[in-house]
Amino acid sequence: MSVAQSIRGSVQWVLAGNLGSQALNFAFGVILARLLLPEDFGLLVTVQIFTGIAGLIASGGMGQALVRSKDADQHDFNLVFTMQFVICVLIFAFFFFIAPYFARWYDEPIYAALLRVTAINFLLRPLVSNHSIWLHRNMRFKVRAIIGVISGLLTSMTSVYMAWNGMGVWSLAFSGLLGSFVNWYLLSRQTPLQLAFAFDVERANRLGGTGIKFAALDIVDYLRGQVNTF
Repeated sequence: MSVAQSIRGSVQWVLAGNLGSQALNFAFGVILARLLLPEDFGLLVTVQIFTGIAGLIASGGMGQALVRSKDADQHDFNLVFTMQFVICVLIFAFFFFIAPYFARWYDEPIYAALLRVTAINFLLRPLVSNHSIWLHRNMRFKVRAIIGVISGLLTSMTSVYMAWNGMGVWSLAFSGLLGSFVNWYLLSRQTPLQLAFAFDVERANRLGGTGIKFAALDIVDYLRGQVNTF
């Protein structure tokens, strides 16, 4: 297969994965709109405003730095995994601690538990991220697209089932958590990575220095898009 054919195939699978995910989100979104109250969506969206920007901080742009790196080896992946894990644990601890105050600020008691449950996703984020990055670097976009559709389908089906049984906003929160678990499991089965804790000051500075530039741009763009929602 020529380079041009490989690129065309990669682009096709990226588009297919994105379109498939959007189609699933739309179809199941219509169903959920009939099963849930607008308040249920509003509760989760409010939490996601804050966890969304925290997610950009958690990644630190290091994933993009790994993708662009000419020679990324197992040690680089372990290094990024370690840094992301430390950051994500701190973010989880932060949200866990402020959850009661967050609920008091909005005068809505459910936010205390909802924020803590949603924050669990940060503990899985370093695992999901690094396996996904490895597939990206190796241009295995077909695998990523298929896994994205499968995990999206399972997440959507779970949320509908829970919503049907009257679980309200928890149908969205718990199904999202399940989707992270499924995504991590399927991705880990498709890569040779054996992630472990490691640290190297020189490499950390190189990856972190490159990554923070991407993260800063992503954060600015995210905040600009979330102002009205906030």
